[in-house]
Amino acid sequence: MIEISGKDAKREADTAELEFETHMSKEELLSFLRLLAEQIEKENAIHMLVDDIEVKFDYGFPVEVEVEHESSKKLKIKLEFKKRHRIELK
Repeated sequence: MIEISGKDAKREADTAELEFETHMSKEELLSFLRLLAEQIEKENAIHMLVDDIEVKFDYGFPVEVEVEHESSKKLKIKLEFKKRHRIELK
């Protein structure tokens, strides 16, 4: 399980939505990315603990990757995992 913490984790009452933002050192970022890559290699689910809020998400492929570069001031890399659809054959 990936564990991350920060001061800005918020969960809306009565919903399953979570919004989180934090800053990481180089070492923290490397650890986070390695743990994420390990989970992607092992299964199609991401399991993390975000400021004591447990998140488990089963996803499918393809995963959307978005890169945004703002005139050398900022680089955003966004990964979007979508819910895995299960098909049952009878």
